[in-house]
Amino acid sequence: MGVLLVPLLSFSSIVSADENRIGKDFFNIGTVYGRIYNDVNANGRSSFGESGIEGVVVFADINDNGLRDEGEPFDETGPFGFYRLPKLSAGDYRIRQEVPFGWRNTAGGEGRSVGSVVVSLPENDIIVPQIIGGDEVTPNEYPFMVAVGFESEGQFFQFCGGVLVSDQWVATAAHCSTNTDPSTVNVLVGTNNILDGSGEVLGVDEVILHPEYILSPSEPGMPFGVSGGYDIALWKLSQPINLEESDLQTVAMISQEDKALTDDGVLATAVGWGVSDLESQLLQDVHLPIFDTQVCQDVYFDSINFDTQICGGVPQGGIDACQGDSGGPLLVRDFDQDVWKLAGVTSYGNGCALPGNPGVWARVSELSDWVKQVAVSESRVYDITLKPWNIVRADFGNQAARYEPSQSIEDRWQLVDATFDSSSGDSLSVSWNILDESYLPRVFDCFVDGDGAGTLLPEEFVECFEGGNSISLPPLGDGVFVSTLYASLGDAQFERKNGVISGTPVESLVSGSLTVEDIIDPDYLAPYFLDYYDVDGLSGEKAFAIRVTADTLDDLFIALYDRDVREVNGRGGVLNTTFTFGQGSVAEMIVETQPGVNYVVGVSTFSAEAVGDYTISILNEGEPVATTLNTPERPAINRRGLRKDPIVKSVVPYPLAP
Repeated sequence: MGVLLVPLLSFSSIVSADENRIGKDFFNIGTVYGRIYNDVNANGRSSFGESGIEGVVVFADINDNGLRDEGEPFDETGPFGFYRLPKLSAGDYRIRQEVPFGWRNTAGGEGRSVGSVVVSLPENDIIVPQIIGGDEVTPNEYPFMVAVGFESEGQFFQFCGGVLVSDQWVATAAHCSTNTDPSTVNVLVGTNNILDGSGEVLGVDEVILHPEYILSPSEPGMPFGVSGGYDIALWKLSQPINLEESDLQTVAMISQEDKALTDDGVLATAVGWGVSDLESQLLQDVHLPIFDTQVCQDVYFDSINFDTQICGGVPQGGIDACQGDSGGPLLVRDFDQDVWKLAGVTSYGNGCALPGNPGVWARVSELSDWVKQVAVSESRVYDITLKPWNIVRADFGNQAARYEPSQSIEDRWQLVDATFDSSSGDSLSVSWNILDESYLPRVFDCFVDGDGAGTLLPEEFVECFEGGNSISLPPLGDGVFVSTLYASLGDAQFERKNGVISGTPVESLVSGSLTVEDIIDPDYLAPYFLDYYDVDGLSGEKAFAIRVTADTLDDLFIALYDRDVREVNGRGGVLNTTFTFGQGSVAEMIVETQPGVNYVVGVSTFSAEAVGDYTISILNEGEPVATTLNTPERPAINRRGLRKDPIVKSVVPYPLAP
C-alpha cells in the first residue's frame, strides 16, 4: 500500500499565530499552492508564454478583513510565480493576494469582473502656447496628462491637472482635493483642449489625500496646507481605462533608487492648462532646471517638511507653472529608457515666474511609496475548505495596469530669459540665454522685433547658440513699445516679450484716493479696497503703460481686467497684474493692446483696509477715467498671498472651493 508523502518544506515567511487552527496537529494539515501569472490574453487561465510574476505576496486571510495581519500565513512568489502555504490545519480559509502596484487581478477565485473603458480620442487640434514662458504641445505628446475638474451642463470646467499613474488612479495635488466629494468631480482624458469637447470625461470613486498633508494648523500661526509639504492626492476613477486601445499611457514615478534624476540643475518639464503669459487655456509645457533646494528653502522659509518638496526655475524668473497648473506634473527624462518620469506635483510659489522665486512641486521620490501602497487593486478570493492531507491549487491571473513604452523624446531646449535695455538712448540692447540638453552644439534662429510693430530689419536676424547671446538695435525713439525676441529650432519656438519705455512718451494722469467707501475686491477674501479706471482713447495700434505712484500707501497692487468678462462673472477677467511693496514706490505695467478688449485698471493694495491718495497715469496713448462696474455679487474665492504667504498654483471655481 502506497503512502502519500506531502513535502513539509520550511518557509521562513510562514507564521503560525492561531495554534488552534494552524499546524498544531501534524496529521490534520493541508497545503494551498498556486501560481501568479500575467494573464496577457485575459482568458482566465495560464496560457503558453504567459510568465509568472515574482514577488507577489499570497496569504490566508483568517479574519477576512482584506489585509494581511500579523500572524496570518503568507508566502511570496518566486521567479516563476509559484507560492506555497503548507502546514495549514484542516478547515475553511479565504486566500487572497496583495495585488502589486501597477497590476489588476483579473482571473481566479470569486470576484466581480473588472472591465475597462475605451475612451474616444480627440482630433489633432492646433495648440497655442500657455503656462509661463513655454512652448506649444503637440496632441498626445504627454499621453498620461489629465485635466481635473467637473462637468456641468455638458461643459468641462478644469481647475487642476493630474497624471495617470495606473489605468484607474490619477495623482494630483492635495490642495486640489480638500473637502472634495468624489461624486461632484471628474477627470478629462485624451485631449490637449479642455474647451472644444474632445476627450472623455470620467467619473471618480475615491479622493484620497496624503495622511501627512496638514488641512488645518495644530495651533494658530503654524504652517498648514501647501506650506506643510506632502501636497499629493490620489483620485480613483470609476472604471479602469484600456490604455493601449485609447492611445493613453501612464507615467512612472521617481523613487529613492533613481532620485539622482532630480539632482539640482537637471532640466525638468512642467505641463499644464493654467494661467499663461499668452492668456491661453490650452495645454503647454515649459522646460526649467531643478532649482537649488537650500536656496529655494531660504525663499520659502515659513514652509516645513521641505524634504517632500522640490523646486524648479531660474534665478532671473520668466519660466514657471502658474494658477490652474496645480496637480500637474514636473517631469524628468530617463535617458536610459527614453521615457518621462514623474518628479513632482505642481504645488505653490510666490506669484508666477518672478525673479528669485522658483516654483515648488511635491517631491515624488519621497512620496511614491505612499502612492504604491494606496493605488492598488483588490484581490479576488478563493474560499477553500481544507481536509486532512489535502493539497489545493489556487492560481491568480493579473494584468498590467500600467503602460509606459519608450517615447523617442527629442532633446529639449529652453529660452531662459531676455532683457531689453534702451536706457542709453543710443541703441536698444537685447540679451538672452538658451539652455540646451543636446550633446551636439546646435544653431538656433533668433530675431528681435524691437519696436513691436512686426516689421523686422535685416540686422535683427541672428544665429544664436546655447548660453548667452546679445544684439544691439537702432534706438526706438519716444514711446512705449513691446519688444519681442523669438528663438526657434525646427518646429519649436519660444518667445519673450518685454515692455520698453523709451524717451519721453505722452502722459495722461489723474489723482485718486482709496477710501473706506470704495468697493471690496471680489477676487479675494481680505477687505482690499479697489478703484476702477477705464482706459479711454486707445487706437489699438500702440502699446501703452500704466503707472501708479503713492507717497503714503503701502504695497500697491495693480490689475488690468477685461471689463466685459468681469461684469458678467462678478470677478475674474484678469489680464495682467503688477505690484510693489513699501511707501513711495511705483507700480508699472506695459500693455500690448488687443482688438475687442475693453480695458479696465484696478488700483488696490496688499494691506487690508488700507486707504490713501495715489496718482495713476497712462503713457503713450489713452487716458484713465474713473468708472464703476455693474457686476453681480459673487463670494470671494482666494487670497493674494503674493508677499508673505505662498499661493497655490490653482484657483478652484466656486462652489468647489473649500
